[in-house]
Order: sequence, then C-alpha cells, then structure tokens
Amino acid sequence: MKKRIFIAINISDNLKKEIKKFRQKYNSLPVRWMPDENLHLTLMPPTEFDDNQIVAIIEKLKELEGVFGPIRIEFQRVTFGPNPIHPRLIWAEGADNPKLAELKNKITQKLGYNQKDKRPFRPHLTLARFRSQDYQIFLQKRLDKEVDWSLTADSFSIIQSELKSDGAVYTKLDEIDL
Repeated sequence: MKKRIFIAINISDNLKKEIKKFRQKYNSLPVRWMPDENLHLTLMPPTEFDDNQIVAIIEKLKELEGVFGPIRIEFQRVTFGPNPIHPRLIWAEGADNPKLAELKNKITQKLGYNQKDKRPFRPHLTLARFRSQDYQIFLQKRLDKEVDWSLTADSFSIIQSELKSDGAVYTKLDEIDL
C-alpha cells in the first residue's frame, strides 16, 4: 500500500503565536486557515512510497543526523501565493537561506527524489488555502504584509499525509536532529 510522505521542519510555539495574531487580523478573508498542528516548512513535498520503503527512507535520512546543526530561518512577508495573479495560498515567505537549501538538497539526494520543479527553493509557510477561482470574490486583492518572524530549527520530521474530506491529517513518523 502506498503512503504519502513529506519532509518538513515543524515550527516553534512562539512562531505559532505570531501566526495566530496575524490570522486574527485577517480572519475576514474567506480562506481555510491551517491548523496550528499542521504548520510546517516543507523540505520535500508529499510523495507516494510503498510501506516497505518507509523504513529505508528513515534509515537514509538518519545519516544526516547531527550534520547541519541548528538553522535559523527568517520570514519577511506574508502574501498571496504562489502565483500572485491566480493565488491559492496565503503564505509567509522566507529569506534565502543557503544552509536550509543545502539541507533540502541533501534530503532529496538521499531519497533519490527527482524534483520536477526546477525553480529555486523558496522557503515558505503555508498559512491558509483557498480555491484559485474563489479569489475573484475576495474584497481584498492585495496582501503584502511585512513580518519579522523567525525560528531556529534543530530537527526535521518525516510526516505521513492522509487526505481527508475536511483536509489533510499529518502523522509524524520520525524526527531527525540537525
């Protein structure tokens, strides 16, 4: 049986508090806000793997344990994204971070993940989702809010994503210290 697995950095409780304050200011937007427990920074998007591959994936990723050390990640603005003309998300954009990009590349190399998207890595936190066609009814068409959010990541997680009718359910399978 195949399972959807992704690799992510979980965010701190302090950053969740900042996001909660932001949500309160913009709660009139007709979007589905991400629950606190689902907030994360994706390093490898959901990919289907067989059950028997998951143990091997975790073992390969454990080879990265202790290699990087803590990584400070800064978020500078909240915007509609990823396409500003036909957005489907509200996200917090992160600053370029070579150490984070290197971690992402090492993870995808270890797993033999053939990234289809050749764009450069853009660290971001998805804060809310909506259907692109619903954007037409938004009273607010522009969102470009400067923020000064940060976190220090000291681990990354292997997470199973199960799609349900009311959104995804995430289950942490393992956590690897940086």
